[in-house]
Amino acid sequence: MREAWTPDPNGLPRPCAIFVFSTSGTLSTGSSTCGTVTGSDLPVNWTSGSYAYDGASNITAIGTSTYEYDKVGRLTARPTPARHSRTMHSAT
Repeated sequence: MREAWTPDPNGLPRPCAIFVFSTSGTLSTGSSTCGTVTGSDLPVNWTSGSYAYDGASNITAIGTSTYEYDKVGRLTARPTPARHSRTMHSAT
């Protein structure tokens, strides 16, 4: 397993993708892509997809799954593991 890191909107280092593959390899990051596996002999068994962050450094997306927060930074919407549909929570 390897991860690629990139600065969030505030310049703090955050993971931008996680990769799982069966052999050792090298990850590189560039300005136009989050992370790529280099080398033709590296089959990627799984990847998290790209991470995205908002201005408060909250995760807003991992791959195609999105997350939402209220004005004080509490998670209000997230995908459910089984169906990847959204679950809404109220802060009461």
